[in-house]
Amino acid sequence: MTLQERMENICRFRKKFGLNLSGLRFLMNRKRFSKHKIVPFVSEKLAYPVYLRGGSCDFMIFDQVFLDNSYPVDYGFQPDVILDCGANVGFATVFFKNQFPNAKIVCVEPDSGNYEMLCKNTQNFKDVILYKAGLWNKSAHLIIENPDADAPSFVVKEVEAASPESIKAVTIKEIMEEQQIDFIDILKIDIEGSEKEVFSSNYDYWLPRTRVIIIEMHDRMKDGCSKSFFEALVKYDFKIELSGENIICFINPSSIL
Repeated sequence: MTLQERMENICRFRKKFGLNLSGLRFLMNRKRFSKHKIVPFVSEKLAYPVYLRGGSCDFMIFDQVFLDNSYPVDYGFQPDVILDCGANVGFATVFFKNQFPNAKIVCVEPDSGNYEMLCKNTQNFKDVILYKAGLWNKSAHLIIENPDADAPSFVVKEVEAASPESIKAVTIKEIMEEQQIDFIDILKIDIEGSEKEVFSSNYDYWLPRTRVIIIEMHDRMKDGCSKSFFEALVKYDFKIELSGENIICFINPSSIL
């Protein structure tokens, strides 16, 4: 990171959290934290501490969520139900819970290491439900096909039979039925290419019951992700906005059901 980039990062951090000695230490020492050391970040702007793993991509994701404004705060309504699919270590859920403390949030994350941190980062919040699973378009068994990749880049694929390494797949419809959810206000999806499968079939139940979709496309990892997403949406009245790497899709309530 160049000196200019570091100064820009400090300015963004100060704008979001203010800047005191502990915040400056957090910023300046992030490259020095030993690998796998659990680093707490405490701010009066957040209801509870946020935990990051030293020597990991957690700091990059922290910046994207909290400093780069990856997620809007004004949706024109107060969301009651949020699905965080590809929850990683829980930063998006922490962000949403601080913005919408009364919202019910369901998190889906397949990787064991990420899931452990997700539990830690969400343990103090009420109405947060966690699934250790991969999001898919049907009941299935999945495995992570690139286990040596960085934690935010795990790609899953379907396998025929369960094994010690396999992960349970869960569908959005199953989550809605199990959690007695009638409508999804915000559906956040960052699932490293699995959006191709999620939007390729079996979406007719939950898609018309969804108001806002926040999604990152991964066509660079799997061809056809964007095509699958927009083909599923084509019969609805919607508008698109961009926020960093995310596509924000607002579905017109009059076109739902």
